Amino acid sequence: MVRIRRKAALSTAQIQRPQPGEITGNVEVKELSQIDLRRLFAVAGRSVVVTGGAGGIGFAVADILSDQGACVTLLDRDQAKIESAVRRLSGREGLVRGEVCDVTDADGIRRAFDAAAAIQNGIDIVFANAGMGTTAPGSRGLDGAPVREGEVDSYDAGRV
Repeated sequence: MVRIRRKAALSTAQIQRPQPGEITGNVEVKELSQIDLRRLFAVAGRSVVVTGGAGGIGFAVADILSDQGACVTLLDRDQAKIESAVRRLSGREGLVRGEVCDVTDADGIRRAFDAAAAIQNGIDIVFANAGMGTTAPGSRGLDGAPVREGEVDSYDAGRV
């Protein structure tokens, strides 16, 4: 059953959920048990960087990706959590390494991504998970230019 919480609540009778086997647009709806996770996460040999990777959702993503053979670099600002996460994920199909990095430090992010790219022969996937929150007034992006509230700044993936 799908539950949607909104200020103007909808009754479950108003929500039409596609049934397994039904064609919706160009997509066939499948039961979760029918989804092949190996195919969905076909990342063997891919290079991945996960920010906020030592805990929560970031760790869960790194867990799945490393289990599927991806080479994963965990970035987090807590050294002890990084070390613990790397220990927990070691021995998987994919290589896992960790590095202390605060995503609010542009130079630190550049160094961490450059190191990951050098060790992992480039970067294929970035899972930007670290909780930076909203942009504070006066914030600067990775290029040093002012960032207006609501804007998103990204690492220059073309360089890696």
